[in-house]
Amino acid sequence: TRCNAEITQIVEAYNVMYGKDVIATVNALCEKNKRGSVRIMLDSLFRCKRDEKAAVESASVRFDVDWMLNTKKFKKDDKTRFVNIFCNNNWRYIREINRSYASQSQNNLDAIIDKQFGAGSGYFMKVLLHYSLNPTQYFARKLLELGAKFDKNREEIGRILLLRSEVDLNGIRKQFAKNNGKVLTEFIDEKSK
Repeated sequence: TRCNAEITQIVEAYNVMYGKDVIATVNALCEKNKRGSVRIMLDSLFRCKRDEKAAVESASVRFDVDWMLNTKKFKKDDKTRFVNIFCNNNWRYIREINRSYASQSQNNLDAIIDKQFGAGSGYFMKVLLHYSLNPTQYFARKLLELGAKFDKNREEIGRILLLRSEVDLNGIRKQFAKNNGKVLTEFIDEKSK
């Protein structure tokens, strides 16, 4: 959920803090653990080529959805293309791809990801998909999930609250209450005891 400029800053900060190239480190870990699709996805994100403009071109969406509908089994190049659709486009584009695909298919993008990708790259793509569909819903669900093991996930919960505080935390609070019938601050107080 970071823009290209923020990803660049994160990469630079990692390099300064640890004296290592984060991209090379991640690539080596992916190679060692045979995570080719994860490597492709992270490489794509690290290259900061995501189209961040607000407008979504209908012709591009149609082209990508037609390709998805006509590709039954994703081979290596097909997986790379699918990953690049997620990594090189903004969340509005991913949301529109999902809407258009679902209107023309009996499946949705969740089903394609489950069928065609492993746990690593599939997990990352589902995060991008669910965030794209409804960011406040995504974070409300994530906070509930993390809150089940509050002590273990304290840092990640704090990171979400801090990072979303100036973006959409009020919307997340409302969504959390709507989903769970609980006020987020009361839930956190209860879980942190």
